[in-house]
Formats: sequence, C-alpha cells, structure tokens
Amino acid sequence: MARAQLGWPGQRNFVLNSATVLRDVYRLLTMVLADRELSVLARERGEPLARLRDQFVDDEFIHLLIATAVTNRARDDHMRGLRQDQNAGFQQLVHVCGRLKADVTANGEIELDFREACNKILHAEEISTEPEDGDAYTFPIIPRHAVLRGHLGQQAWEAHLDLVEYARASVRNFGDLG
Repeated sequence: MARAQLGWPGQRNFVLNSATVLRDVYRLLTMVLADRELSVLARERGEPLARLRDQFVDDEFIHLLIATAVTNRARDDHMRGLRQDQNAGFQQLVHVCGRLKADVTANGEIELDFREACNKILHAEEISTEPEDGDAYTFPIIPRHAVLRGHLGQQAWEAHLDLVEYARASVRNFGDLG
C-alpha cells in the first residue's frame, strides 16, 4: 500500500501568482483614481457613500500599498540576477516613481526609482497624503501622490511617491520581463 504524501510540496518564493499581485495593483490604482469622483458624489458627511468610504479607505489604501511593495520587492530581488544576465534576455527594471529627499534638513531631491520606492514604502514610519493644487473637497481624498516619511539611522527622509507611476512600474515588474 502506497503511503500518502503529507504536506505541501512547496515552490520557490519568487514564483508569485502574478495575476493576484496585478489585481492588487489594479485595486490600488482604481482606488486612487476613483476617490476624487467618490468625493464629488458624497459631498455631505451623512451620505451613505461617504460613510462607506470612511470605513475602509485608510486601511485599504495602506494594506494595498504595503502588500504590493512586498511582492514587488520579492519579485525584483529574485529577478535582478536574471535581468542582469545578458544571455537571459531580461532588462534591468528602471522606472522613476517620484522624488526623494534623503535628508530633510538638507536641500535637494533625487529621483525615486522603483526599487527604492518599494523600500521607502516598507520602511516608512508615516504614510500620508497631502492635498494637490486645486483639491477643494469636503473630505480629504487620496491624491495621485503619497508622502512617505521615515528615518535611516538618525537621518530623516521624505519621499513623494507618484502612485500612478508606481502602479505602472509594478505592471512592468510582473509583466514586461522580456
């Protein structure tokens, strides 16, 4: 009598279900782009749609942002070697997702590339949004940019993440491998 195999055979951790990851990226992107429209529909605080939004918006936004950053970094870490191997046909993923002020006490900013954007999302002590020019709604909306703040050692940093460019880079990370 054959013995039944117990347990799960497992797989390599970089073999992520890209459809699941890309669905989370899609949810994040649609949340960012739809929140402005929702604010127009739900002008009054007693409006049921405003209450629905208020119940879930913060938690859902942070959850999707961090979940996509984790999977993006895992994918980038494991694919980095293949992308650097000229014979594999992969190209290094280079995509600007915002601006980084590595030291908030100093002048100057640098481009925030995709990999560093994932790092900043994962290591941020505060993730917030700030109104963009022309935003005058009855409650705060999720703009196209998130502000990430944290410390590297004793040095405070601040990053402005373009959420649309982050989503675009995420799709490239899981889709444009050739």
